[in-house]
Amino acid sequence: MLAKPLTKTFRDTLFAGKYNLLLGSGASANSRDRYGALLRGTEELRQDICVLTGARSDTSLPRAYSLLSSSQRQTELVDRYSHCQPGRELIPLRQYLWKRIFTFNIDDVVENLYVGENKVQEVQPINFNSVFIPDTNVSEVQCIHLHGHAKQPEPGFVFSHNEYARILQGNNPWMLLLSEILPSDSFIIAGTSLNEVDLEYYLTRRTSNTPRRGRGPSLLIEPSPDAATRADCERYDLTLVEAEFGEFLAWVKRTFPNPPSARKLIVPPVKELFRSEVAPATLLRFFNDFELVTPKPTTENTTPRPYMYGAEPTWSDIEEHLDVERHENQVVMNWFTNWLIQPSADERTLLISGEPATGKSTLLRRVGHDLASLGHVILHVRTLAKIDVRAAAQCLRQRTSPSIILVDNFADYVEQVRDLLDETRGNTSVAILGVERGYRREHIDVIMSDVPLIERTLGDPIIDEIEQLLEKYRQAGLIADRALVQNLRQGARTLLGESMAISVCRILNDFRPLDRIVGSLWDAATAVQRRVYVSCALAHRCHSSGVRQSVMQMIAGSSYSMADSLGPARPLPLAFNSSDDDFLLPQSVVIGERVLDRVAKQDPGLMIDVFTSLAQHIAPRVNRMAIRMRTPEARLAGRLFDADKIVRPLLRAYAEEFYIAAKDTWEWNSRYWEQRALLIADRDIRTALQFARHAVAIEVHPYPLTTLGKMLLKSLDSCAGDSERARVYGEAFSALSQAISVESRHARVTIHPFSTLLLGTSKFLEDGGNLTLEQHDAIRRYMDDARFRYGEDLRVVEAVKRLDSLM
Repeated sequence: MLAKPLTKTFRDTLFAGKYNLLLGSGASANSRDRYGALLRGTEELRQDICVLTGARSDTSLPRAYSLLSSSQRQTELVDRYSHCQPGRELIPLRQYLWKRIFTFNIDDVVENLYVGENKVQEVQPINFNSVFIPDTNVSEVQCIHLHGHAKQPEPGFVFSHNEYARILQGNNPWMLLLSEILPSDSFIIAGTSLNEVDLEYYLTRRTSNTPRRGRGPSLLIEPSPDAATRADCERYDLTLVEAEFGEFLAWVKRTFPNPPSARKLIVPPVKELFRSEVAPATLLRFFNDFELVTPKPTTENTTPRPYMYGAEPTWSDIEEHLDVERHENQVVMNWFTNWLIQPSADERTLLISGEPATGKSTLLRRVGHDLASLGHVILHVRTLAKIDVRAAAQCLRQRTSPSIILVDNFADYVEQVRDLLDETRGNTSVAILGVERGYRREHIDVIMSDVPLIERTLGDPIIDEIEQLLEKYRQAGLIADRALVQNLRQGARTLLGESMAISVCRILNDFRPLDRIVGSLWDAATAVQRRVYVSCALAHRCHSSGVRQSVMQMIAGSSYSMADSLGPARPLPLAFNSSDDDFLLPQSVVIGERVLDRVAKQDPGLMIDVFTSLAQHIAPRVNRMAIRMRTPEARLAGRLFDADKIVRPLLRAYAEEFYIAAKDTWEWNSRYWEQRALLIADRDIRTALQFARHAVAIEVHPYPLTTLGKMLLKSLDSCAGDSERARVYGEAFSALSQAISVESRHARVTIHPFSTLLLGTSKFLEDGGNLTLEQHDAIRRYMDDARFRYGEDLRVVEAVKRLDSLM
């Protein structure tokens, strides 16, 4: 049914659970309603409603639908399209993994198809008016009803084109999601013609440039195509399958009869790992977040891998030993070897920090691989969202021997790591090896303040390590300098003092200085390649995951193929995230960082454009649920709006312009107002105070409460008279005390509200302020608590010392 060249990529994408379904009424053609009658299609429904309402026989469905009374809608729509019996030809659907199911149908055929046994996923029904729900678990599949759902009739049904346009203009997340992923993801479209207005809208951004290369073809299942359908398939790069949907599913079942289940796809063989049986659902959640490091036989690759061009290391790169043997590898290896011989329940977390591009991720994987080769159980965090701590703790408590967890980009997971250490406190089931950039240490220290944390710094390579690096590039045929090939030691001296990534970059570019390399790459790129690269570099600076390819395709536009930014032959190359190949990031981190800094200085117009478009295109995927789940887009947004660390350094004079441009999409978000307050506090404290108060009005959370307290304390200098100063200090005291109280209820108290309150109070007293008795007693308690929790933090020590002399 598919041409032979397409069959392999179709199978691989299908078995990986990467296909989306988009279904119209024809997909339910042989299903029956609760009364045993065949489900009515769109045309039959229109005719029946015209007869029922007395409308002319040629009246359109939207107009006829508007004539129905509430009781008639109940009878004709709710009753006739709920409790449906799926047609037998649809049964194979539930035996394959799907990424998402979108449907224009209001019936519950899909939901009822997934009732009972012999299914590989649980279905999650979602109506068009529901908030966005991230899909983080492959064992569940979302079924999104774009036109309404008979089982949830309260919001009504979307039959009118005007109603559809109104909902779309309201930034409906599901409609925006479909318009984002349909151009690039793999889809099977069935039961609907391409001349339907809403489908035509979704397809307008899809061209022959937009589908992702290397994934299965997108298919249109149509039994009776006409010339227009064939032309549309060519225009939208859809593979036409001339068959009924049931015939196509029967062919899939015959041709690919043994698809993997979610468990088989994700959970490795674990019989020997646990003392007793762990519930399958718990195992699935656990291995959704972690991968078991399993060394495999080395297979030599004749083509240089992306890692040789500066990309993140993969396990295959480590197995082929493309990395360099560094002195620090053995130091870390020895530490964990000793811990495994005599596990400690106290000192069990080792953090490797350093500047960007020093080789921390490579060290993490090398040590993990070598320990796994010795027979130890090594787990690597692979989720880009929040770790399920409960599932992790349940599995780790059942371990037959100690495990080591590898955590790259440690700051992104530090809260869950801290919780996991608490959950396994008192036993020796788990140790942690984390790596992170040095500038994110403050966040780690805040969360891990009372947890023993052993730290090491990874610096630049020594000369012997650089010589090893040069030898690997000589063997790969990637050194163009004849003199250097003959004298690697001399070349190593040239690179001494550079980071590992900068050394790689210079080796590949005839040893030119890095800024000249960046300049030449920038000059060689097209305007679109530059915009795409800067967007990915910005996303990666904000969050280690990078940016989703479908989002990047929307930013690039339908005339651009992302393949033109992938691979070392491109002037500004991107690569796939090694943990999730739905995400893109700069192939070379060091080039990405230098390009960002260059654009910030030389092209502020491009930088503000990139900021605003990135904020706009990730917005549909971010809401309060996504923030709680710590999805990649939620984490990216949190950093993208960070006034001090991201916005002000990169946008400079355009910083406020960015917040204003993002307002319509992000004003629901308390962090948006909190960061706006911090941005303008130095020049307009009154407006900053209002923004901070507005953030607290949106969400009573420790972060906006702390920001409000900070703004209030900052405003003390502009107060008129002692009474106003006392009132403002009292409001600040209340906000910061509430922040501490809220955090205490969640079993984690960070340093920020403490340090803000204690430092602000000392200045208030030094300037002649007086505390009430209640405030005095509370400050004393906070001082004692701060000494206990943060006794090694210099800011807290100084604040407590100053207060001791004043109180």
